[in-house]
Amino acid sequence: MVNLLPQSEKMKLRTFYYARLWSILALLLTVATLAGSAFLMPAYFLARGEADAATRSLAASEENAKLYAATGAMKDVSLLKERLAILKDYESDAVTELILSRLAGDASGDVGISSISVSFSSATAGKVSIAGKAKTRSSLIDFGKKLSDERIFSGVSVPVSDLVNETNLDFSIPFAFTTSAP
Repeated sequence: MVNLLPQSEKMKLRTFYYARLWSILALLLTVATLAGSAFLMPAYFLARGEADAATRSLAASEENAKLYAATGAMKDVSLLKERLAILKDYESDAVTELILSRLAGDASGDVGISSISVSFSSATAGKVSIAGKAKTRSSLIDFGKKLSDERIFSGVSVPVSDLVNETNLDFSIPFAFTTSAP
């Protein structure tokens, strides 16, 4: 097929073609930009509303904190909380003393206790964890047997991982206790 149009006519057609092509592309880009903006507007307004609400909430919280600080209420509440914790500990002193006396009576010269942790689940029951160092494996096993023979202790067992060495054993023994009323 041979194109018989003159060169000037070809140039006009080509120019007209590209002008239409670019104008349609520009129109499509404009429509896409406007549609994207229209779809983003609701999300923008929602996010802006949430940001404003968060700002107002923060301002109200800061105001409340300033009021509490001004009245000293926060300090008083924390002091009362500490006092209650201390009173609760004093309430359980007789039980703690009983546990410590039983542990001290069971320890021999070959077993040294370096730490004792007592946590109460009620006024007369809870958990004990003792840690220390034993000179020999047999002295640690004997110590564990003496603890399990105590009537107030339950679930006493020396972990196998503590019995790896023959001498100079580090140990940690957790167990439960239950006493009658203090």
